[in-house]
Amino acid sequence: VLTWQRHTRGGTPARFDLLQLGGLPDSLLPDSATAGRIAAPALPAALLVGTNHEGQRGELTLLGVPLFFERHRVWDDDHGPWLRLAGLELDLAGDPYPLLKLPGFHVRLGAARILDEPLKDTNRFWFSLAWEP
Repeated sequence: VLTWQRHTRGGTPARFDLLQLGGLPDSLLPDSATAGRIAAPALPAALLVGTNHEGQRGELTLLGVPLFFERHRVWDDDHGPWLRLAGLELDLAGDPYPLLKLPGFHVRLGAARILDEPLKDTNRFWFSLAWEP
């Protein structure tokens, strides 16, 4: 599976209104509060900040293990350098069963190797769990 995404903030946004790359998706805050956040679980929240973002991701499942390679760049005026990372990510979900009073769930865990600055040659790990009534 190959995906491509592009985000742009028009005009001259205030510093708090810029695009922010990194962090897990937030299920507690409303979409309006996280409108400028671009989720990338392998990266710390707001690692890269700017008015433009381009991201590409490729996924391949090999022997049941979901592997990925992705790259991002964030810039204001000139295209910024790519930030590449590779790793594996498991994404599991279950529906709620109201009759049995069991909530739905969404589990996401992974590990990645950052290949470029500012976190070059570091390993990152993440785990998230969300319940759905």
